[in-house]
Amino acid sequence: MTTRRQRALKALHPTPIESNRNAQEGSCHSTASCDADDEDADECEFVYSNLDDPKLASCYGLPKSLDYFKGVLRGLGLQVPASMFEQSELDMLGNVGNRCVSHTADGQFACARTPLS
Repeated sequence: MTTRRQRALKALHPTPIESNRNAQEGSCHSTASCDADDEDADECEFVYSNLDDPKLASCYGLPKSLDYFKGVLRGLGLQVPASMFEQSELDMLGNVGNRCVSHTADGQFACARTPLS
């Protein structure tokens, strides 16, 4: 049986990663999901979840910045386009919430869902 980390490092398909900020709470979240095509997907919900990270226990898994997640995802061997964090940080500065953006490995992105007015 392989571990979550081993599956993440051996993944041939892009790993769905979600990083966001809760505008009302001012807290940040990050998860890396198992690929739906992964043969072990039934055993694995997340490769990484901020709520399961023991290093974030002092802030209940909800840090105020995305900086910590950059290192965690890099440590898992996951390559995250810089645009993902850049756009999230711009959203934080503008206090934008509920924006869903898809990013590709080459840094291109497109809004999949915009905030409700």
